[in-house]
Amino acid sequence: MFTFELNATKVDSSGTQLTGAKFSLYKWNKNSTADDKYELVESFNTENHAAKFTFSGLDAGRYKLVEDEAPDTYNKMPDKEFKIVAVHDETSDNPQLTELKFTDLNGTVIPSTDEYFKVQSTNSDKGKPEVNIVNYKGSELPSTGGMGTVILYALGGAFVVAAGLWFGLRRRFSNR
Repeated sequence: MFTFELNATKVDSSGTQLTGAKFSLYKWNKNSTADDKYELVESFNTENHAAKFTFSGLDAGRYKLVEDEAPDTYNKMPDKEFKIVAVHDETSDNPQLTELKFTDLNGTVIPSTDEYFKVQSTNSDKGKPEVNIVNYKGSELPSTGGMGTVILYALGGAFVVAAGLWFGLRRRFSNR
């Protein structure tokens, strides 16, 4: 059986390393009698460490990474469920790992452009995948409006100017 280590780096949206986060990694256990079939594998605190940390002794399967605490002024990453998929050369007398990938629960490979969980390298020859876990500052609400709000502001301003002119002209002509 092959085991892997997940090498993670905590970064902000510009790629600058961050400390002050707490993580827990859970593995799916289909035989669990609990409502949540995930069982804790390991927890890690970057408070007094560098932004890099490692979860060791992982095998292929379904996992959930939870950011228990985000660095100050940053929003927590949403829980990330994923699968580690390992492909081995099974016909060899000395089987070797030929491919290692991260997928979502539907089997789609997680790209390096994922918003929060950016797979940097799978190092399939070494079994040491590398990911960046991204935090974002600011509001958790999505930005809304865009060009629509600009148009509404312009229309509102035009209405205010038109109302001012109407009242001014009405007053001027009513005094005659």
